Amino acid sequence: MKDSIAAPKDLWLKTPFANLIRYVPSGIYFSRIRVRGKLIRRSLKTNKLAIAKLRLTADEFLAQVTAHKAAKLKEKHVRPKPFVPGPFVRTYVLNRNLKFTPRIKAPVSRKLEAAP
Repeated sequence: MKDSIAAPKDLWLKTPFANLIRYVPSGIYFSRIRVRGKLIRRSLKTNKLAIAKLRLTADEFLAQVTAHKAAKLKEKHVRPKPFVPGPFVRTYVLNRNLKFTPRIKAPVSRKLEAAP
């Protein structure tokens, strides 16, 4: 019974090199890299093994750098506090002043000392 059912052809072919696989119908090589627990498969856009090996090292490095940058951004990301217009509206209503902050400092008033 098993002989009558044709086994499907494998679409992906392993290579003797780590993280390098070949898509059989097109012959294009792909990198298969696990970075931070996620499996990434990218095309190396070549059907030559020698070129694929060279591009694989660059692709692995790029994946590591990209993941590292994304992790740093995620750690640094702090949700900004929402804008509260209350104090500005209060200043406008009380003073009827369109300028919320003065552009120049007010002059310092000096008290004149009485001469003896």
